[in-house]
Amino acid sequence: MNEPKRSIVLVGMMGCGKSTIGRRIARRLGWELVDTDAVIEAAAGCAVADIFAALGEVEFRRMEAQAIASLFDSSARRVISIGGGAFLKEQNRRDLARLGWLVYLKVDPEELARRVGHTASRPLLAGHMDTAETIRTLLAQREVHYLAADVVVVTTGLTLRRATDLALTAVLDHEEKCAG
Repeated sequence: MNEPKRSIVLVGMMGCGKSTIGRRIARRLGWELVDTDAVIEAAAGCAVADIFAALGEVEFRRMEAQAIASLFDSSARRVISIGGGAFLKEQNRRDLARLGWLVYLKVDPEELARRVGHTASRPLLAGHMDTAETIRTLLAQREVHYLAADVVVVTTGLTLRRATDLALTAVLDHEEKCAG
């Protein structure tokens, strides 16, 4: 028998709003927000960008998988925001699907580029002159995985309030449809 899903898992590219929308949904529902990047930073004692610089992406992805696996230690209903690359690993996708409803926050690459700018806090953008092109390339590689989410919510051009409303409504509608 399948265990009931108890969380909402937000997936998508950097800058799509996972942390911000996640915080707003968690506040509305009275649930805990878990941001896996924050979990990793707390465990490592430094920022994601510093982990990438000192240990490399492979080690960061290992830490990310550990952070996701640790989410099974609680039966609490939570909103979980994961790093944009975490969803690429098949085991992470399976684990996250067991934890909750997967919601892909889809934003067009040009808007993502405007949102993130060119910043050192985004390790996958470091050293690239054309942020929009780098994001388009990453999105082309990742979107096939993101589209495997239970719900896709297009938030391009929306206010935070409207994007949050759409994401929450989509999950609740999906949950009701699956229950009935």
